Formats: sequence, structure tokens, C-alpha cells
Amino acid sequence: MVMSCYYSHCSISFKHKYSTFCAFQVDPLCDFDDTILPSQIIKSKGFQNTKKILDNGKWPSGCDHCRIPESKKLISSRYDHPIEHNDLERVEIRFSNACNMACLHCSPEYSSMWAKKLNYSGPILGLTSEQVLKICEDLKKIPTIRRIVLSGGEPLVNKNFYKCLELLSEHPHANELILSFHTNLNPGKSINFEYLNFILQKFKESYVVVSVDGGEKLYPIFRGGNWNILMNNIDKALQMNVNVDATMSLTTYQMNDIKNCYLDVLPLGFRELRTMYVSTPKHLDPKQSVNVKTMKDYEFVLNHIENNYSGNLRNSALWYLNICKERLI
Repeated sequence: MVMSCYYSHCSISFKHKYSTFCAFQVDPLCDFDDTILPSQIIKSKGFQNTKKILDNGKWPSGCDHCRIPESKKLISSRYDHPIEHNDLERVEIRFSNACNMACLHCSPEYSSMWAKKLNYSGPILGLTSEQVLKICEDLKKIPTIRRIVLSGGEPLVNKNFYKCLELLSEHPHANELILSFHTNLNPGKSINFEYLNFILQKFKESYVVVSVDGGEKLYPIFRGGNWNILMNNIDKALQMNVNVDATMSLTTYQMNDIKNCYLDVLPLGFRELRTMYVSTPKHLDPKQSVNVKTMKDYEFVLNHIENNYSGNLRNSALWYLNICKERLI
């Protein structure tokens, strides 16, 4: 088989009113009005046609997230996993836009706080409770599922989150599932870490991926959250028997405070730290802040990681930062 794209062969990502095959693919390949059942989506015309385009060595219109890095001879996300079959293996369930934050790189599609600020009055964004239950029940009938990603909005403020975890824990192959969820870990209310730890033990592996996006000074500006509460919740998460990773968005804001961002976050105890390049909207593209000083600070961060860290944290932080560096220059 020609190496095409793992996600186009084996993955579904639910967006707000449609589904695609990965979190970064922006073309609606199957509308919720057609079906929200994974067993049917993977067979839909949109999915089959897009897979065929990639198999033929061409780029669908919505694949810039991988096309741009590869145009610069960089490794892209489509090589995350090998293609071993054409059966559904991975599903990302993106709940509604319910979120307690209005991060500076976000929008109403992903944040109800932004929707409120901008007086958004359109249709409800995201999956309904009934749809989430139907998706989970359908997944329980698919024996090849091995990876499930939950995101939002903010899952910890979504009423469907725990019910979804409970239903997925009843999957006949739950002990073979790798489950991860993306969170700000600062939802404006207490988190039941004891129950969260209990339910996550039902799966083969569990990952809590924390969106930090700044150091102590930038965090309250960029995310609008309380740094001390975040620190307390990270400490509690690290006490669970799960993997705890972090992501750092790279925008003009992080570029202008790059040293503090990484010097504050690297010691917190995360297993991995991934840097996510934000290219849109254009005014947030970190290229806008590239100058002698910021690139000198960027190199300082790379050298600091190289000389002071080891294992998964060192390798992941360096890999993502170097990928981003290639895009910056």
C-alpha cells in the first residue's frame, strides 16, 4: 500500500456540524444531518473520495496542516501512525463549544465565552447529548477501535463528558483502548480527580493533555485563567495513575515571551510538552514576531532543554520546537 494518510484510512473527527478524518482537516466530509454514526461515516462518499485523493499522491483542499510542513521537507501529522488496515481505529469526539475561557487564539466555534462576547446567535455548536450517546453506543459495536480522543470546548465543563467516559469504559475492548482528552484543567469549578482517575483506569492507557499556552505572566492574559489554580490542578493530575502531557500554542504572544513560557512550564512535571504552531488568523502567526531578539531567545530555550532535560519531555519539546523553527525561518 502506498503511504497515504493514516487519518484518511482509519480515523474520524467530529467537528461542530460535520465530521472529517482528523482534527486539522477543515472540509466537511459528512454532515451531521446525513449521519453521526461512526460505522456509517467511514463508508460515506466524502470520506472515500478524500482517501482516494490522498492515496493518489494529491492534496485535498482542507489539508494545509500537513501540506505546508511537507512543502518544507518536514514530517507532518499524517505519518503519526502506520496504516495497517482500512478499518476504523481512531475517533475524536469534539463536544460542544461549552468553555469557561476565551483564549486569544480561539473563536465562537470552540468557546462559548467567545460566543457570548461576540453576541453569537447562530445554531448550537457541537454534538447534542443524544448524539454523543448514539456515537458511544455505535463505537461499542466496532471491534477495531483503539484510539479515542475527547475535546471541546472544555470537556470538564461539558455535561456529556463523564457520561461519555462511562459508556466508552463499557466497550468490549476497553482494556485495549488508548483514551486521551484535551483540557485547560482550569474549568472554574472543582475537578473530581478521584473519580476521573477511577474511570480512566478502565482503559489500556489514558492521557490528560493540558493546554497551558504560556508562563505565569502570559497565561492570565492569553487564557484568562488563574495561574495558581492551574498549578494546584496540575499537581493533583500528576498524582493520578495516568499520563499527563502539555501543549504550548506558538503565536505572536508566545514568541515575544518565549523564555518565560518554557522556563515556567518545563519544570512542572509533564511527560511531554508539544508546541503547536498557530498560523491563522494572520496577525497571530508567530512569524510576525520574528526578529533578532526573539530568535535568540528561541535558541536559548532549545539549548536549555537540550542541556537540562531528558527522556520524553526533552525529546518531545525539542522535536516540536525544531519543527516550528523551520516554519519560522
